[in-house]
Amino acid sequence: MMLHSSDFSTYTRKFETLHDWTYLLFEEFFHQGDIENDNDKGFSFLCDRATTNVAKSQPGFASFVVVPTWSIVTTILPGVDEALDRIKENLERWKTYEETEEDKKVYVRENLEHKVNPCDVRVISLLNQKDHSYFTDTKLQYSEV
Repeated sequence: MMLHSSDFSTYTRKFETLHDWTYLLFEEFFHQGDIENDNDKGFSFLCDRATTNVAKSQPGFASFVVVPTWSIVTTILPGVDEALDRIKENLERWKTYEETEEDKKVYVRENLEHKVNPCDVRVISLLNQKDHSYFTDTKLQYSEV
């Protein structure tokens, strides 16, 4: 349970950080979908940039996966109730979130032939934001990129 909850622990962070990580993740999903489609494999779930809406997909995911999982975590570790509160706040933000023009760029396919891993630069940028929100004592060290 703890391992699974850590997979989506970004929901415990400030909404702005969660937002950035979510769009970064979907960029990766869409890149996978482009490759699948180019190879006539069809699209994996949530990997079709033409039919998936990132913001609208989040309330369902949070309601049916994140909140129930972290509710169990709080019974195991009662000291993390604050994390569950943040998750619920973020769920409410996603319910009313309107995508910006910047957000919508994730739906535009780029020329992937010459592109480095689509996430590298932004991941490093996000990691350097030092938003550990709930886990305020955490100090991340990145020795290699």
